Amino acid sequence: MRLKGFTLLELLVTLAIAALVLSVISSGSSGITNRSQYLQALRDVNTLLKAGKTTALQTGSEVRVKFEPEARILSFGSGPRQHVVLPAFVQLRLPAEADPLFVFRADGTAYGGFFTILYGSAGVVFRLNWALGYVEQTEATNLQ
Repeated sequence: MRLKGFTLLELLVTLAIAALVLSVISSGSSGITNRSQYLQALRDVNTLLKAGKTTALQTGSEVRVKFEPEARILSFGSGPRQHVVLPAFVQLRLPAEADPLFVFRADGTAYGGFFTILYGSAGVVFRLNWALGYVEQTEATNLQ
């Protein structure tokens, strides 16, 4: 009479297949997570720049957006919604003379240049329209 159940060989094959599936899933999920964090960083930077302009209009004073490379922080103040920490795998390209990056004025105008946030072969350029005082986003080209 044979007992119902699994043999040791069947259990080992099942465990090997499960381990293989888990390794494939975990290796692919880090790329998805990084892409998600990159897209969230772009949204956060956009929100930060809009908040900088709004703050300048509300307070009647200039708001200077700066980047601290050691801490990877883009900020215009010390408040909780006045800074963005960029993920370590994201690159930020700045022009040589980019301190501050942007300055928003109380009259709605602004001055500054541009910067690019890169992740792999993708990138977004944040460029200041100084006459209208708002930030334009365009896809980065020629990333080499």
